[in-house]
Amino acid sequence: MFLPTAGPTGHRQYIEYLFLVPYDLRKFTLVIVAAVGYNSVTRERVTGTIKFVLGLPSTRRDLLLGKLLSRSMILVIATGAMLLVESFLAASEFGQQYLLSFWTMGAWVLLYVIVWGAVVVGYSAIFRTGYRTLFALVGTYFLLSPNHGLWRVLVRPLFSLVFTGSWSTSVYETLATAPFWLRFVERLNPLISFWEAMRWSIHAIGPGEPAGSLVLNLFGLSVFLGFGTVPLLFGYYRFDARDLSSQPVSKQTRFRRYLRAVRTSSTSLFSRALLRAKSRTLVLFWRDIRQMFQNRVVVVGIMLVISVVTPQILQTIEPDPAFGMVGSLTILPSLFGLPTLILGVALGYRSVVGERVSKTIRIILGLPVTRHKLILAKVLSRVVGALFVLAPIFLFVEGLVILRFNRTFPLLFLTWSGLIAAFAIFWVTIAVGISAAVSSPYRSIAGCFGVFFLFSNNLGVWGWGVRPLIVTLFAGTVSGSTIRQVQDEVPLVRYLDHLNPFRAFQTVQESLFSLVGVGAEASSPSVPIVLFSLLVLLAIPSVSLHLGYKSFDNSEL
Repeated sequence: MFLPTAGPTGHRQYIEYLFLVPYDLRKFTLVIVAAVGYNSVTRERVTGTIKFVLGLPSTRRDLLLGKLLSRSMILVIATGAMLLVESFLAASEFGQQYLLSFWTMGAWVLLYVIVWGAVVVGYSAIFRTGYRTLFALVGTYFLLSPNHGLWRVLVRPLFSLVFTGSWSTSVYETLATAPFWLRFVERLNPLISFWEAMRWSIHAIGPGEPAGSLVLNLFGLSVFLGFGTVPLLFGYYRFDARDLSSQPVSKQTRFRRYLRAVRTSSTSLFSRALLRAKSRTLVLFWRDIRQMFQNRVVVVGIMLVISVVTPQILQTIEPDPAFGMVGSLTILPSLFGLPTLILGVALGYRSVVGERVSKTIRIILGLPVTRHKLILAKVLSRVVGALFVLAPIFLFVEGLVILRFNRTFPLLFLTWSGLIAAFAIFWVTIAVGISAAVSSPYRSIAGCFGVFFLFSNNLGVWGWGVRPLIVTLFAGTVSGSTIRQVQDEVPLVRYLDHLNPFRAFQTVQESLFSLVGVGAEASSPSVPIVLFSLLVLLAIPSVSLHLGYKSFDNSEL
């Protein structure tokens, strides 16, 4: 995903290109870090091989250091391979005289992945399961991310209130020109410390002039190194003090205990009404709702969604003079793009395959219920669960609108909330379909995010593969600026581009906002393309669910 879009172009200066490479790699390499390290120690415990490993002439410290070294080597090889390709592209475009500054940047990127590798290995030693390790890693990134995390919308304003008496912080061209208190506070964030220290060292070698204090950058470097050391040390002490002879109760055992408790407990009034109605689908639906919200992964996913969207909502809901009184409300659906993906995957990834892994699928299908009704109940329960999570957030946003605008916008509320709910249902349905088709929860997660990276315009295959191919077929060029020209001249290209559900959703969003009088009339799409977009948004989750059901129906349980 990174290499096809990161090559230098003649329209970009070298120094701009040099900082663009680590800017992108900061995010892309975290995917490798998570994949390589999240299960490094927990897998040994879950599979029971930890006793065999520790039965060899080695200590727990040796085990943890071995895991760190092996994972770091994989991260360095993978990231170094990308840097080698980039250095060849940079030398061919700008000349070999810049290789020293390029590999100065490359050394910092390798240090970046090693430190994050220490963080994830430490988390893996702290937590009992790989899922908790993943959520801790993602939560750490969303806390510290300078652009997308809580640091920008919560931590930095708190420090600004302490030092200046105001929640807002002035914008400076570089951190070196900011007041001393802000330069010091920002370096308490290890990700900002990494970036500023890397920038200072690159400018010290050239091109450019180093800006900022060397002492502050050394302090930031110590913060960044401590960011990797502290979780590793804490993980070692937790791992060293833990009794490995008493293994935690597995999810399969907990679920079976839950089933026995449900069967032996008195049936609620609602359940008795469902049973009298002889609707097996509704009975499965109701019991799956209760089971779903007792799953820790679902609870952590919901908490992650709330922690991501709440700061962005508080910052977005403001009267915007540039876009009219309620122009900021039209941004809400785009704010929920990633949170609805997280929510849909958390609710749906284990919906069917979890029953197969825990062997409870035989118990359920031993009852008078078909596989078709089981899939239907799963879809209904997960969709209702998603709406149940989103409803309080919608009410919170509407209350904030009333507080800050002193009035309500009922049509606009129904529009943006309906769009977000529809996108959540889209991801839940896809996740349930993939969960029914695969044989393990990990494959289900991989399938869900695979769909996202396939259709993503900025990060995925569609943006750097499918779209340029479409333009090449009809215009003989892959320039991103000509796709609109080709769409205007060849209507077929517009329909092909709208096979992407993200593009289709954007078109439907523009048309609905235009109908309620908020969007720009000039950008309102035509009726045929809107109808085609709606058809795509309905067809993709339907196909996913149908293929999942067929695979599940033909599988040997």
